[in-house]
Amino acid sequence: MKKVFFLFFFLPICTWAQSGEYKGASEMGRILDERILVPKSANPTIITLFEFTDSPDGLIPLLGFYNSGSIGTGVIQNGTPNAFNVILWNMLMTNLAHRLSQECDPVTVTEDSLVVQDDIVKKIKALCAWPLPAAKDESLYQELFDAITMYEVPHEEYVEWYSHFVGSGEYDGMDNKLYVQNLMYAVFMNPYFLLQR
Repeated sequence: MKKVFFLFFFLPICTWAQSGEYKGASEMGRILDERILVPKSANPTIITLFEFTDSPDGLIPLLGFYNSGSIGTGVIQNGTPNAFNVILWNMLMTNLAHRLSQECDPVTVTEDSLVVQDDIVKKIKALCAWPLPAAKDESLYQELFDAITMYEVPHEEYVEWYSHFVGSGEYDGMDNKLYVQNLMYAVFMNPYFLLQR
């Protein structure tokens, strides 16, 4: 299933590669901390998403950054999508989506886990009732989508997202944690969310 989603959302990023750049590590870190996570320190929480390495600081610049010569120019270094930073963003967003899915089973949430904002936790827990009818309430999906994207993503993208996961019937038998993980991964990997306009 993950391969299907990676290809599905990798293709739009590739088509945008010549016209859009990533928002960059700093900006995405700010967005995640404002909309989803509770920062534990002055450092952007995005750094802790690098669970696959003991030296995340060296990878952060590869996600896109402003250097002293580019501040104020609107040009981000390493901001153009390429094979390597697409993989890095995929890893980060996979880890974040997995962390959110753990709200379906709070026992798996450890002290070292990312802290998720209460409002987001409430919405995720409602989705954890999947595939019961209560977890298919469109207003729940709309509120969650808007809370994360802050209307930066066209409404048509929301319609496709909701229809794909709820209306297709493809996920009716899926484990609730895996369902939530795939659902959130799809939002995080949407080019309108990751890339600058």
